[in-house]
Amino acid sequence: MLPSMFAHNFGDSIDRYATLVDTNHNEFEVLVQRNNHGIYLTKGWTALRDFYNISIGLGKFGINIKDRFGKLLRLPCWKY
Repeated sequence: MLPSMFAHNFGDSIDRYATLVDTNHNEFEVLVQRNNHGIYLTKGWTALRDFYNISIGLGKFGINIKDRFGKLLRLPCWKY
């Protein structure tokens, strides 16, 4: 599930499919599904998990968000 603040601000800009790109330009296409509780990255997520050998149960992932020009964006810190 995408963080609610991110989904609120950018949810309308996210299409049905999203391409996640890492710093080595590896691309992973994931299905974006919406419901009343939020926006979820679903089908295709397992390819990312398998590629990076992510163990089930970690629960947190580190991400960097860049604009379309590749500039790293500074984001606010929030707690759940």
